Amino acid sequence: MTAERSFPGFCKIHLEDRAVFTEYLKRMLFPPQLITYTFGNFYLWRHWDQFCWQIREDALCILAQSPFGLSALPPLASGIESFIQAVDYLTEEFHRQQQPILFTELDSRLCALIQKTWPGRFLAEEYRPGSNYIYRQEDLAGLKGKKYDGKRNHLNSFFRNNPDWQLCPLNKELAEPCKTLFRSWNALLHPDEPELQLEALGIEQALEHMEELQLSGAVLLSRGKPIAFTFGEELNANTFCIHVEKADSRIRGAYQAINKLFAAEYCQTYTYINRAEDMGNPGQRKAKESYHPCCMERKYILRERNEHSLCPPK
Repeated sequence: MTAERSFPGFCKIHLEDRAVFTEYLKRMLFPPQLITYTFGNFYLWRHWDQFCWQIREDALCILAQSPFGLSALPPLASGIESFIQAVDYLTEEFHRQQQPILFTELDSRLCALIQKTWPGRFLAEEYRPGSNYIYRQEDLAGLKGKKYDGKRNHLNSFFRNNPDWQLCPLNKELAEPCKTLFRSWNALLHPDEPELQLEALGIEQALEHMEELQLSGAVLLSRGKPIAFTFGEELNANTFCIHVEKADSRIRGAYQAINKLFAAEYCQTYTYINRAEDMGNPGQRKAKESYHPCCMERKYILRERNEHSLCPPK
């Protein structure tokens, strides 16, 4: 049974919910550091994570299907009192379903706050596959120094073989050919992977609604045709986050080019770029580490201890 049916009052995420989410994201107790906390992320991955939500105790409460099962995100609330009341409400709702509550998508500050407020109730675990890779904008835009020699070699090959390259804003006109190209890449490389089909669904719908979602993106062209695209949005005042970066892997340097050029031309006003997690994928981890993040924003889960989960609801 889906979460919104098991938990009355919760509903799926729709494009029209952006204003509500944006308002509550602004109210968060701490400025967001994890890429999770943007409406673009919730909308893009709503099929994958089966997000559902409701407003309760003047807080935005969100449920998700995590790798650990049904879980709750820490409520988005502007004040500590509404945060506490929303956590208590979510805990009681999970207990009514005869299961302990599980919190996911926590950074270290929210993790510490819940443990301090409910001492001894939760066990914290770091979730390494979900930790976010943070880079200095100037590092990705410049690729200076010996550690980026390999990246520059790929870039030099790309610019040499594609002298007519162009970087253009990802608008409605270019979104359609990007969708067509993305479908062809998926059919070629991932023909029978159901999870990647959910990813593809989210990406295609985001491309259809770039303007409504207020996403910023770019398309890399060669010979007038798209060969790579990327998009993201502001995470906080000094950080831009990348939701999607796709390129034709058969063209040497295409990924390196869209990465560098977008950082240089579209992220100039930000100090940092958050490039999300690696999801435990060895290939993604190697690729993200090869760009030398300046830090990792660690992600945690909080498990309710069994003796507390057996308490009857109030």
